[in-house]
Parts: sequence; structure tokens; C-alpha cells
Amino acid sequence: MAWSGSTDDYNGFVERHSLSFPQIDDTPGVVFDRFGLVSQPGVVVVGADGTTETLTGRADGEAIATAVDAVLG
Repeated sequence: MAWSGSTDDYNGFVERHSLSFPQIDDTPGVVFDRFGLVSQPGVVVVGADGTTETLTGRADGEAIATAVDAVLG
């Protein structure tokens, strides 16, 4: 997960939600630019072949499952 903004605020978010996957500080906006994200939250699902599906705003489990299915073909 990438974020941009206050590290203290984000660390609090990670702790509150018990997130255990890797986090990166994207303050320069490199990840956001690469995947065309303009706001948080955003989810990008990347397939092994480089295919991507981008979800902006809140994404529920169904939306994420649909994006995963799309990149898996």
C-alpha cells in the first residue's frame, strides 16, 4: 500500500486496521503517477503480465474480486 501525507496519521491508520502487508511512503507521488491515481483511497491490481485494474474511492470485496478476475483473464 502506498500513501502520501502525514506519516504519523498513516501509521495510526495501519495500526487501527491491523494491516500486515508492506507499506510505502509515496510522498513524491511516483506510485500514484504510475497508476494514474489522483486521490486516496485507490486500489490497483497488477497482473503477472503487467495488466492493471484501478479502483478509485472506497472499494468493497466484490469490486476488488472483479478487478482481480479482470487481470487474471
